[in-house]
Parts: sequence; structure tokens; C-alpha cells
Amino acid sequence: MGRIAVLALLIGVAGAGPARAECVELGPICQRFWMYEAVFDGTAILSVPLVVTEGQPARSVTHSLVTYRVNKAWRGVSTSELQVFTFAIGYGEAFIPEVGERYLLMANRGHHGYLVADGCGSSLEFGSAKAQLDYLSTLDKPTRGGSVFGTAVLRRELQRPGSGHNTETAWSPVETRMRLTGGRSTRTAMTDGGKFRFDGLPAGTYSLRITVPPTLTEWVGPERSVTLPDTHACAAVGFSFSERPR
Repeated sequence: MGRIAVLALLIGVAGAGPARAECVELGPICQRFWMYEAVFDGTAILSVPLVVTEGQPARSVTHSLVTYRVNKAWRGVSTSELQVFTFAIGYGEAFIPEVGERYLLMANRGHHGYLVADGCGSSLEFGSAKAQLDYLSTLDKPTRGGSVFGTAVLRRELQRPGSGHNTETAWSPVETRMRLTGGRSTRTAMTDGGKFRFDGLPAGTYSLRITVPPTLTEWVGPERSVTLPDTHACAAVGFSFSERPR
């Protein structure tokens, strides 16, 4: 009875969802890990498929309510079994687990109260998650501090020779000064090949500011606020510039 009620609730939620959801780039695993409420190694032991019709024009999308046996948990899991709702992202792209297979799961709670794993690449087959598992293995070890790093690039739209109005995008590094303020200190660094990095940072919130060259404009603005929730965490930040009109 309880499971039927859950399925009815999830079908209602899924059917009312948007026709298309976009994957958002969440950065490297040292940043992505801290964005999820539950991170665990689980083996799928039961999967109940839910086929719903969404969007205009209507299309069928497969969702699943999957029960996992928890092999190991790094975050937000205290039970030996756990149900996770999996839904499709985009046009048919989805993370659809198979019973008997082992996975690294990263999930957040949806507005219906159940954990949700999406098709954006954070949940993987266990054998394909080496980089993620390498990072997770460091969480119980001492660390020298968190990191803030990223890139500063200039975007140009170049006309292709002999192609009329067709253009192609060209990217080039921007060499300038970075300033990171927070943790009771201020640090500065120059970009090198358009890249910058600050290491050994305490947990906390930081202000990252880039010096904008006089001939350029930064698309979003010269300053970003980043938070390191733990000394094992990182924050990847990108600055994109365009040339000022002459």
C-alpha cells in the first residue's frame, strides 16, 4: 500500500514536470560532491519503471523508482537500503539503473521529499567512477586546505574566409591579476595562460575579483562569491571576456 501511494505521487510529480530540463555544469568532483545531499555506493535490487507522457508534442519518458542496497555512504545516508527516484533529462537522455548492477549515486531531495538522481552525469556505473572514487577516498585524510581555481578567456566571433556571414568562435587566454579575499586574508595572483589557482584555503566564503583589462568587458561582472564548505572542497570559476566596442 505504501509503495503504491509513493508511485502515484511520483507519477503525478513527473507528469506535471517541464517538457525539457537542462543539465547545469556543476564543476569537478571536489566541487560537485558538496552540492548533493546524499552520496553513496549502492547496488540496485529493485526497479519499478514509470512511463509518463510529457511535453508538447507529447512524448513518452521513462522514470524509475529504484531501491538500492547501500554498500558505503559518504554523505547523507544512514540506512542499509534506500529508494531513489530517477527521471529523464532532456529528450530521452536518462540515468536508468539495472537491477544487480552497482552504482555511485549522487542525489538531492525533490519537492516531493524523495531522493532524485538525474541524467546529468553525477550518478555513474561504479566501474566508470574512478576519478570520483579517488576523490572520495581522500575525505577521511588530512588536507592542506581547499582550492579556488579557474580560467579567464577572451571570446571572439571571427568570420570564416569566403563564408559570407558565417562566423566561428575563437577563445584565447587573458593575462591579468586575480584577488581572493576571505578567511581573514587577501591573496593575489596573475593568470598564467589564462589559468589561476589558490590553494591551502580554510573553509568559508570568499570574494574572487578579476582585474578587467581596459579594452575588455567581462560578461557577468568582475567579482564572484564562492564558498568552500570544507577544506576538502574546491570551487571552479570561469571569467569570459569580450572586446569593448570601439
